[in-house]
Amino acid sequence: MKSKQLLPAAEVAEGGGYRYRWDRVGLWFVLHAAAVAAVFNFHWSVLVPTVLMFFVTGCLGITIGFHRLLAHASFKTFRFCRFLFLLSASLSFFGGPIDWVGHHRRHHGHTEDSKDPHTPREGFWWAHFEWFFVHHPFAAEQYAQDLKRDRMCVWFDRFWFIPPLLSFGVLYLVGQWSFHEGLAWVLWAGAFRMVLMFHVTGFVNSWTHKWGYRNFDTPDDSRNSALIALFTFGEGWHNNHHASQRCAAHGRKRFELDVSYGVIRFFEAVRLAWDVVHPGDDVDRRSIERPDVRGGGAEL
Repeated sequence: MKSKQLLPAAEVAEGGGYRYRWDRVGLWFVLHAAAVAAVFNFHWSVLVPTVLMFFVTGCLGITIGFHRLLAHASFKTFRFCRFLFLLSASLSFFGGPIDWVGHHRRHHGHTEDSKDPHTPREGFWWAHFEWFFVHHPFAAEQYAQDLKRDRMCVWFDRFWFIPPLLSFGVLYLVGQWSFHEGLAWVLWAGAFRMVLMFHVTGFVNSWTHKWGYRNFDTPDDSRNSALIALFTFGEGWHNNHHASQRCAAHGRKRFELDVSYGVIRFFEAVRLAWDVVHPGDDVDRRSIERPDVRGGGAEL
């Protein structure tokens, strides 16, 4: 953590220093330790569940559910699909939707200034993960008033820890019953997958605000990175996203693969999604001219 100069985006404890979120520090210390233990408990049967869980939590959950659906209202869907997206995201152990969306909208509303909770201008590792473990001098729910009126989001925000804990039990039972490798399934499809998702998501906050190319002349440091986009199902086209935050597509050029947008288009094709903000739509063009990060109700 930084020690010479405390960041205005983080709260200061009595006597100096950050006010740490010790529950998060302890949780992610254990998960990282378990991820290291996974290396010594490998079995070939963990490959499919690990990849599948990475896709479910990363693509369907965080990228499509928390980010494009809740944070930016890039499309609409049925309540049942909304529930599945929120459930998938909760399996990441990243916290609840109101907290996640509130911090993200704050980032877009104050990108690269002193109120940005995770700008790399305060340090690469600060943006990558340090910001996540300290208290910030604002209420995240202030930026997610629309989600506070949604009982489903309120439930997941209050009991965010229940689904991932239950998932450990399910992974152990299935792995033990199928291959007598319950522990390996928990360590790989559970802890290792969570830690991997934690860091590739962190690279969106850190890497793609420092290195890459730009399609749009945005007033921030956002960049596009094919490498980060590959592991985050399209989130690495970050400059494109900052230019048009409501757009469901982050990839703008033909070679900018955006798996998440492809999934959203599939949901639209089978009539499980509608009002999708596509590139070139009126909402998309207005978003480029005057970014709207509210996603239908945030108070910036």
